[in-house]
Amino acid sequence: MKRSGIVLLGLAAMLCLPACAKAPEAPVVVQKNNDRLIEKAASEEENRTSLQEAQEETPKDYTFRYTSTDGKVSISAEADVVLPDTDRIPMYQLSCKGFPQEQITAIYDYLFQGESTWYARDNLYYTKSMADEDMEEIRSQLEQLKADPELAPDRKENQIDYLQDALDSILTSYESYPDEIPKVPTDSAYQIRTYSSVTGTGGYQYLDARTDSGKSLLVLSFTDHNAWSSLEYTSQTGYQYNADPTQADFNDPVPYGSDVPFSCTYSYEDAKALADGLFQAAGVDARLIQTELIRGAWNQAGRYENWSLAQEDSYSAYRFCYSRVIDGTSVAATTSTSLYLEDTNPAWLYERIYVTVDSGGISNVYWSFPVTLEDVVNEDVQILTFAEASRIFEEMAPLIYQGKNAALEEDSGQSAQEIVSVHNVELNLMRTRDGGGLTGLYVPAWVFYGTEEYGTNLSGEHFTSHSPWIILAVNAVDGSVIDVKAGY
Repeated sequence: MKRSGIVLLGLAAMLCLPACAKAPEAPVVVQKNNDRLIEKAASEEENRTSLQEAQEETPKDYTFRYTSTDGKVSISAEADVVLPDTDRIPMYQLSCKGFPQEQITAIYDYLFQGESTWYARDNLYYTKSMADEDMEEIRSQLEQLKADPELAPDRKENQIDYLQDALDSILTSYESYPDEIPKVPTDSAYQIRTYSSVTGTGGYQYLDARTDSGKSLLVLSFTDHNAWSSLEYTSQTGYQYNADPTQADFNDPVPYGSDVPFSCTYSYEDAKALADGLFQAAGVDARLIQTELIRGAWNQAGRYENWSLAQEDSYSAYRFCYSRVIDGTSVAATTSTSLYLEDTNPAWLYERIYVTVDSGGISNVYWSFPVTLEDVVNEDVQILTFAEASRIFEEMAPLIYQGKNAALEEDSGQSAQEIVSVHNVELNLMRTRDGGGLTGLYVPAWVFYGTEEYGTNLSGEHFTSHSPWIILAVNAVDGSVIDVKAGY
């Protein structure tokens, strides 16, 4: 795997550290191999124990403090430590084969509740009347622009060109737009389409279902060479909410319970019951891991090529974040979408599951990178103790984040800072991939969740991670650090 532009975890991270940095005693990031991990999980070692023994010995909370000698990196932990409430923790083989048809049918039935659905033949969703409205708006902005005496000539020229290009593009294709959307009745059955990419060619399953009331469900389900399967549902009011909060979020999310003005016809309990019902229908055991309150927002046309953001005055919806539960153990979740540059392997991010509920009911569903559970390879894995996992964290986290900070300084040419806070530690199952392929394992892992704030001191720009965010994950089988970007 080629990796450039981002400091690697583990050994590569140490190369960026000051000479005084201590080399770790713990295992560092290494590429996982399914067979090796399976063999390791079956062995018995002194520093590994059963889940039941770990439940008895693990403290309820964890504290840690670290500040680098130059003061640029600080790491703190005031965290609850949570273990599964079950007798055993397993290891499974897994793959990514999209959403099964029977699961999509169940979700379709739950969301549409018998309402008739359709799609537009040849994706002809843009009509002549829509084009007329857009052209009228563009022409109006062109008139305002040409009459604007305050705009600099070069800026005015660029904006005139921008708007004129947009107008010409619509005019060129105008006759191809239908007078009305050609609606084709549909149900939950997949259509088969083909694709071609750098990873190869193949077929994928596709569902586009819409209603006259304004609901829509779009499913892309890949079964080979590609892990980018996704399910997106939007209700009549769903356009106000960003379905995928791992992208730019304009809904100003705040944790549930925050003191903000909030108005929704559903209580928290009723809204959660609606969201939970989706997974019950789909036959997926899921756990709610985070609830946020969000407010509606939408882009509105501004002057010339600019757009402005309109937002509701009060918060109006619950956004629930879920993860799978396998044999009583939650699967690790993160909002990270980072990949190594020049990585030519198929992208396989961690599964993301979000359901938004507003006064109209379920307004948005976003579910991407679903996993397919294969054979169980070990029903009762012996795991590293929390004492050993925390020791590895305390040795590796300073090295990793000093390395990231050094890389940021090298790229920006400015002094930088990393502030890392751990809020909770969980014993989860975490997906590791077998090299660059699309198969892997669910392995037990001690996952340190929290927030990461980083940025340059001179520019004053700082970026904060969006939870759930994995600060560091220790493989509870072999003690190595799992590289969240690489997936192993």
